[in-house]
Amino acid sequence: MKETSKNQPSEDLKSVKRLHRHDKSIMQSILKFLYQPIDPSSLGITRVLFGFLMIFDITQERGMVYINLRWGDPKACEFPLLSNLPILSADWMHILYLSMIAAAIGICIGFYYRIASIWLALGHWYLILIDKTAWNNHTYLFGLFTIFFSVTNANRWWSVDGVLNQKINNVHIPRWNLALFQFQIFLVYFLAGVKKLNSDWITGSSVTTVGSHWVFAPLRLLLTTQQISQYVLHYGGLIFDLIEGYLLFFNITRPLGIALGIYFHICNSQIFTIGIFPYAMLATLHIFCNPDWPKKVIMRLSPRWRKYFLLDTPPKYSASNCYYNDYNPDDTGSRIQQFNSQNRLTMAILAGYVTLQLFLPFSHFITQGYNTWNERGLYGYSWDMMVNSWSYPKIKILVVDLSNGKHFIGGADSRFLRWSTYPSMIKQYGNCLAKQMKTSYEIKQPAVYLDIWKSMNGRFRQRLINPKVDIVSAPWSPWKKTPWLMPLLANLTNWRNKMPELKKRYSIDDKSRIIRFYADFPGYTQEVPVPAALQANLTVLEGQVEVNASRYIYKLNPKMTIRLPSNVTHTVTVTSERPAAYFYRIENATLARILAEEKENIKNRVEDYSPKSYLTYFSTSVRFVTGNIIEFLKSKVLIYYHIAINTFDAIQNIIESENITDSTLDSVSPSNN
Repeated sequence: MKETSKNQPSEDLKSVKRLHRHDKSIMQSILKFLYQPIDPSSLGITRVLFGFLMIFDITQERGMVYINLRWGDPKACEFPLLSNLPILSADWMHILYLSMIAAAIGICIGFYYRIASIWLALGHWYLILIDKTAWNNHTYLFGLFTIFFSVTNANRWWSVDGVLNQKINNVHIPRWNLALFQFQIFLVYFLAGVKKLNSDWITGSSVTTVGSHWVFAPLRLLLTTQQISQYVLHYGGLIFDLIEGYLLFFNITRPLGIALGIYFHICNSQIFTIGIFPYAMLATLHIFCNPDWPKKVIMRLSPRWRKYFLLDTPPKYSASNCYYNDYNPDDTGSRIQQFNSQNRLTMAILAGYVTLQLFLPFSHFITQGYNTWNERGLYGYSWDMMVNSWSYPKIKILVVDLSNGKHFIGGADSRFLRWSTYPSMIKQYGNCLAKQMKTSYEIKQPAVYLDIWKSMNGRFRQRLINPKVDIVSAPWSPWKKTPWLMPLLANLTNWRNKMPELKKRYSIDDKSRIIRFYADFPGYTQEVPVPAALQANLTVLEGQVEVNASRYIYKLNPKMTIRLPSNVTHTVTVTSERPAAYFYRIENATLARILAEEKENIKNRVEDYSPKSYLTYFSTSVRFVTGNIIEFLKSKVLIYYHIAINTFDAIQNIIESENITDSTLDSVSPSNN
């Protein structure tokens, strides 16, 4: 017994040493994998495509054509993520955008690649940080890509840098350069699927208006529009996102993954207005293939064309940042012989990045101040793509001067309304409006009350925030729940399935008739004007309301309807102890008469269905399609023409401003006698 206890410490020490060697072996294996040499051509193709697409992203989706409208109005409200970050003037914004275009071109052709990547990353993230209204999933993804290109060697193939410096031309790159992109793309697909595992998406309520789109025309031979929306768009989108990353990862399923990805992203590019995102995702499908796939394709070309793709054979051990297992001590080439602290630091940074990306989409319990109903986290890094669709907001603004009680009523600028969805931006808008009222109207102590009505995923339109709270003095913190955010009336969600039937019953697919569904909280009142040209009825679905119209008060219970007077503003107050739900049937009598006359004309028209008419129909269709293409090209030319003119004017303004400053300094400087 004594002898056993005496030898125990040495046995424990041996166990610790074995465990240490095991951990060291695992770390060594990970480092060997990360620094394994791979062909640079796949990442080079990704660089070329990304740089090319970013030129269009900067000029269009980043809003270069709207710089003067967005940043040239001194009264416009701003929504920065970092309030202390200075915002450039409109003229200098043109210079920033122009430099970003130059950086994107540099990335595309691989000229001063590292500097171009870093500058594009700085410019892109600057625009994100000064304007939360531009924050979305693909903007965030492009920002991550700019960082990736800043730290990887994507200019080792098919780049101007490689032509100018043969030492970096067509040499190996460490595997982690490509694995970083592969991980992020896999995560985009998979987490987008995970975020779709909610009741709204599964019940087909998130995206309900695109089932009739022309891309689904072949499917309408077998399925109804509702079935396309439910089974193809929602179920199909969910399954695609969950499995696409796995399909691309494995060799045996990759052809299917690429085929599905091409179809999916092409459809998205036609259905949704989401900029170059579908094309960027198309451009990344290939990164899961073997790293040398471009060279295998090029080798099938004639020798005359191969020389343009820089297919020089790299010298042995030509990459100093790769680890080669077949190292020969007599070889004079540079390579990693033993991993150092810098290599381990790179591994630690990559591990930290992976952990961060897995955590951020579910970090909404920390950044609670940015949450809206079931939105989670800052919109962008959550990958909640297409999960929530919002109705066009109804906004009423009331400004009260607390010093004298005067009231000012107005509406919001309809150009930029994304702020109306998120508490953080609503708070910024209220502060901005109060500042403007002080300056423009000399209001001493402004209080801002906002009545914002929105509908999410086909539910009733309801209040987003408490209209009785002064936004200027209201508390807000990124780390706490927003106390003046009204809760989502989830208990009324069951009515959503009955809304299509009600719309069909009362509107009869007539453009002159519309239905608006509302829900409100007990004790709250809504003011609704009915223009003279409209006729409106109000029907209660649940709860009790009190309608005050033309000095008459009507108390309505469920299933009761009232005809509302035109050219009068009425109020609807919820008198029940629980929330009430009701809807308006609105008819435009003038439009109804015009549509009726048009239907009568069509009915009386005699159509000729001779072969000549079919040829005429075909030629008309061809002219229509051709005309649309021409108009599309004209619009793009016009956009870039305005960008060029506005940028030229901005440069002139800056030069003139500098000349005026120099002249002023010369005039006030003391003369030398």
